[in-house]
Amino acid sequence: MRGFLQLVMLGLLALSTPASASPDVDFPQPGTSYGGKVRGGPGMQYQQVGSLREGDSILILNGTGAMMNGYEWFLIRFHNGRTGYQWGGIMCSQKPYPTIYRVCPGYQPQAAPQPTFQNPPVTQPAQVDEVQIKANGFNVVVVNYNGGGFVRTGIHGQWTESDHFGNEKFYFQQKSHDPVSVTLFDASRNVTIKLNLSRRKILYGEGNQPLRDLYDITYADK
Repeated sequence: MRGFLQLVMLGLLALSTPASASPDVDFPQPGTSYGGKVRGGPGMQYQQVGSLREGDSILILNGTGAMMNGYEWFLIRFHNGRTGYQWGGIMCSQKPYPTIYRVCPGYQPQAAPQPTFQNPPVTQPAQVDEVQIKANGFNVVVVNYNGGGFVRTGIHGQWTESDHFGNEKFYFQQKSHDPVSVTLFDASRNVTIKLNLSRRKILYGEGNQPLRDLYDITYADK
């Protein structure tokens, strides 16, 4: 009887042990950030400890099990060996992983980040004929311009605009979309933004004013 009770207790203990969302066998692995803040812990409530630009190389050290909008927070190594945490929805990885946004397109293994990396790569302004539009109005999640960009951060149509250092500036709710554009609204400022992928333009308007061209789109992806 005593042996049976011991087996039952061991079984209950095994069931109650939390499982990590990211087994260690998949990490570390190289990746690339789409830009944004690096935080001191796995969540938005932690203070910013650094920032990344779109295209910065990172080394994804491990998952944390902390999830947000379907993606996990990861411990990463970035500029000059520094470490911090970034959300998996704004990074890509060398190998597919379910809680990281995507596999980096055309990833070259020899380009893996080194801990001694001193400066972030310098991205030259894109020419109009070099603009990469890899999404449409129904599936776009990242739209960049020279100096910043827009990222869809929630499954219910939330978007955030950040500068090129990853500092969040403004917050928007998606109003509508069609095959070639997405319309966003910032109620706190009564500002409307239209991400027009077919014209490769970001339009801006306040109140009832007509929308006017504000930025050229340099990159868009799904």
